Amino acid sequence: MYNFVKKFFCMYVLCAQCCTIFSCTGIMFKAVDGSIIWGRSMEFGTPLNSQVIVIPRGYHYQGTTPDGNNGAMWKTKYGVVGMNAFDEPYINEGMNEKGLVAGHFMFREFAQYSPYTSDQHAKSLASWEFVTWVLTQFDSVDTLLQDIETIRVVSVFDTYMKAEQPLHFFVADATGHAVVIEPINGVLKVFENPLGIMTNAPSFDWQMTNVHAMIKSLNPESTIMWQGMSIPIRTEGNGLKGLPGDMSPPSRFLQLAFAQATITQPKTSSEAIVAAIRALNRFCISEGMSVKNGTVGVTQWEVFADMTNKLFCYRSYGNMTLRKVDCNKITFDGKKITKHDIEKDKTVIVDVTNMLH
Repeated sequence: MYNFVKKFFCMYVLCAQCCTIFSCTGIMFKAVDGSIIWGRSMEFGTPLNSQVIVIPRGYHYQGTTPDGNNGAMWKTKYGVVGMNAFDEPYINEGMNEKGLVAGHFMFREFAQYSPYTSDQHAKSLASWEFVTWVLTQFDSVDTLLQDIETIRVVSVFDTYMKAEQPLHFFVADATGHAVVIEPINGVLKVFENPLGIMTNAPSFDWQMTNVHAMIKSLNPESTIMWQGMSIPIRTEGNGLKGLPGDMSPPSRFLQLAFAQATITQPKTSSEAIVAAIRALNRFCISEGMSVKNGTVGVTQWEVFADMTNKLFCYRSYGNMTLRKVDCNKITFDGKKITKHDIEKDKTVIVDVTNMLH
């Protein structure tokens, strides 16, 4: 028992030391009308200069290995809309035409990629390429899991970040089936994610243990049912009592779990997007709030994907107006990737004066 408590405490200390500069956060909501919404924020200390990009069907990719650009080759089966970084053709967070969403999150101190050998180059990818492979090749979580052992995620030096990218991955489909995929001990370990919540390290199974421990520690005055569990809560706004308020990954995970359990279920997809926005607003970082060794972390963008109606919405640090890409209106039959700078949109404030005349 002592060793378990010691390990639990050490995990908290380690996560508290991880700077909020890399504190990405995600949550899923299901509306009464059946719509599934996924929202995630991108907090990062290096300017990503992200664009919203469209990847067409039939586009050719080749993965990166420690040897160079000789990794796995594939042709895209499905069109994708998503956020890139550094003008690259890879997706940090996106949704394909079938409503499958995927994104990568920092997994510092815990990511352990497959050992690379040159004879495995034809099935190897760099960590930042995995999400693009998933979104362009699969239409559901189940079809991905059938083929996930055909690919290897290996450690590759990223010239932009001047280091390896330690990542783990969130994937969910239009049915609401969500999983977390983590490189642990050299293999991609899959965790079912009934909550549809994602932050950073430690591993997902530890986060779930922490949620259960926190729930059981509350002194109930009333209860609600959540994911098949009877959850004790306090009334009159006291439900936050005892929840940590810091920005560490375990604390953000707990706060999102509480929000998901207690927010009144949205009736429509639009209401579900608003619920996701409200949940993520808690973690929005403005310039100057998070600084470490001269690196300034901010919430660079947020994505809200309507997986049911195939709408990809986003807002950026310089423009909090919610903008959308309707995937139903994109043919995805182009020959090249198209891009749009998310900070070029100038409509920050909407004038409704004429509506009041």
